[in-house]
Formats: sequence, structure tokens, C-alpha cells
Amino acid sequence: MTKLNFDRDFYVILCDFGERGHSFTETDFDMDTPAKVIAALEEYDNAHSVFWLNPVEGHSRDVSEDIARAWFDNLDVWFTFGEPDPAIPQFIKDNLPDLDQRLAEMRGAV
Repeated sequence: MTKLNFDRDFYVILCDFGERGHSFTETDFDMDTPAKVIAALEEYDNAHSVFWLNPVEGHSRDVSEDIARAWFDNLDVWFTFGEPDPAIPQFIKDNLPDLDQRLAEMRGAV
């Protein structure tokens, strides 16, 4: 049996399935960086939250806003008729509280 190292970062994605409830759909052992989380989030239209944890250190927290910010910062957004293009993913809309301000600043730079 392979010995696993649990003294590391883990991320899990919680999705909302409406009336069917919520479920952790991404629990991949190798999803250990924000970039990997963002790649996984691109596959979902119902992602609700992202949680980070390190079981050995006994730490965990909701990192949804951090992930949304990192994802937004890596989007190539431009504006067509005053609207962002491509459309901003719902996860970012739901978890980035200063999204409107960021978009307004980008519009001003155009």
C-alpha cells in the first residue's frame, strides 16, 4: 500500500443540485492548486463553493472568493455593446463581491 502525504493542501468543490441538495463533486486527491481548481470549475455550471483544507495542520476555510478572484484575474474579458464578453462564469458572479466595481474599472479603461 502506498503511503499518502496528508500534510498538503486539498481543495473540494461543493455543487448545488437544486431540490436534490448539495454534494462535493470534486474531491480529486491531485487537485492541490488554485489553477487545478479553476480548471475543474470550468466544467461546472452549478459550483457553489470551494473549500481548502490541510488535515495535518488542522486548517480549513472557504476559499470561494479567493478562487473567484484568481479566475477573474485570468479571464480575457472585453466588452461588446457595454457587456463583458465572454460571459462571466456564474461562480465568479456569486463569489466575487467587488465584481461590478472591477467591471466598471475595466469599462473605463476601454
